[in-house]
Amino acid sequence: DVRVSADLRHATVRVSVYPEEEETLTMHGLRSAARHIQHAISDKLDLRRTPELRFELDRGLKAQAAVLQALAQEKQRASSQTDEAPSSTTDNPEGARQA
Repeated sequence: DVRVSADLRHATVRVSVYPEEEETLTMHGLRSAARHIQHAISDKLDLRRTPELRFELDRGLKAQAAVLQALAQEKQRASSQTDEAPSSTTDNPEGARQA
């Protein structure tokens, strides 16, 4: 996700890092390379001023993944309970005619 200020002076780049153990190193690398990345952008875009880049950690995808995992686990739990439930028998099976 990238958000650029109205005056085009700043751009905030939100990034997700996987695995989580690499967050600190990755963010340090991105922040250290910000000027180089900004220069590369200025070479590609015809702008009077290239926005100053700021990198932020985006934890939104991790939260979304956690919710999806919880939903999948609940679905599996509910499915296994349904599979384990004894089937009921009826005197009149579906589709059978009574006289």
